[in-house]
Amino acid sequence: MKIDFKNKFTYYAGCLLTALIGICLIFCSFFPEDYFGEGTALFSLKPLLSLIFGAVLLSFALYLFLIPRKIKKIGNEAFLIQQTSSGVLRISKKAIESIVLKCAQQQEDISLLDIETEIKKEEVLVKTTINVAEGASIPTAVDNLQKQVIAQLNNTAGISQTQIIVSVIETTADKNNIATVDTENEIKDEQAEL
Repeated sequence: MKIDFKNKFTYYAGCLLTALIGICLIFCSFFPEDYFGEGTALFSLKPLLSLIFGAVLLSFALYLFLIPRKIKKIGNEAFLIQQTSSGVLRISKKAIESIVLKCAQQQEDISLLDIETEIKKEEVLVKTTINVAEGASIPTAVDNLQKQVIAQLNNTAGISQTQIIVSVIETTADKNNIATVDTENEIKDEQAEL
């Protein structure tokens, strides 16, 4: 989200003004006789309220200063950002999870229960939770899934630094009782309840 100069200037000027008011209130609380009248003690109600409100305003101003950085960080965490010869490529977590889901659906011996992706700079960490068909070799099924996901992410999205963590929950004998995950990580049971 781009903010024009006028709005950005107004935002930061408001943050700075809030911080200055907070600092002034804190300063006034330490000199009660000068600002609250003769005979006002340092720990009376007015100076204490001034100190508390000043601290709250100063804390709020610091929080406001940090919000744009947090928003930018949150916005970039949902995408893998890569430089291309023509510009910038942003690949969403949802697109990565969709590729992983398609790879898992092509495997005969596994069913995907959950997908979690973490994007760290140029590396993608994919955590999957699966069930393995009874009688199938768990190490072979996991290895096949990991190799296929890494190859597919490299071929389709150009993601070369991928780490796949697979957690096997259980082995399942009934192929019709296998759950799959849609691209929004919700579990759907394919077997209808009677």
